[in-house]
Amino acid sequence: MTSLMIYLWTRLNYINGFFILLAIGLLAGALVCGCLTLEVYSDEESKGLLKKAKRLIVLSLFPIIAFCFTPSQKEAAMIYVIPKMAQSETFNAISKETPEITKLALEALKETLQGMTKKDGKND
Repeated sequence: MTSLMIYLWTRLNYINGFFILLAIGLLAGALVCGCLTLEVYSDEESKGLLKKAKRLIVLSLFPIIAFCFTPSQKEAAMIYVIPKMAQSETFNAISKETPEITKLALEALKETLQGMTKKDGKND
């Protein structure tokens, strides 16, 4: 695991939060432009504000999509650890090198599996 990977791993939750705040800000700007359109009397100004509102809505899709595809710390730990666990020879070495990530990944895996079990039980 490189220094860059460790740094990014520790920042994943903040990156996700940034994407959500950016999307909320863009959508709020679109809402303001839409509300101002209702109060503007000139058709030309209304068209301009509506155009800005549409742009902001489209721009807000990018951070929303980025948020959806950026894993949380737990998910990233699972992504890193589970394939390594499949190779049982290396699992002991990984757990010794990165005990915090391994513990987090195992906890997340346990929570995920418990959540899947609970969902499956409700469907019966």
